Amino acid sequence: SGRRRVAPSFTPSSVTHYMLHDSMTSPNSSLTLPLVWSVSDPARGTLRASGGLTAIYEGQNLAGNNTITVRDQGDNSGIAVVIH
Repeated sequence: SGRRRVAPSFTPSSVTHYMLHDSMTSPNSSLTLPLVWSVSDPARGTLRASGGLTAIYEGQNLAGNNTITVRDQGDNSGIAVVIH
């Protein structure tokens, strides 16, 4: 399979906000923009903005996990989990 794995990484910017940056498994690989970001449970948090390789996630005060999925136009995808 020629698909690449997209691996979002987190940079905490406040208690409930996270910057999500794409980091490729191989630094020589490229993504086909735009990226499409989604969350598994919008009640726990939402994506406030996205552009280029970055999205901003805003969490709510609900305990549990929220899975963030990112997919490029070549159908390469990855997930990250935010634990509230």
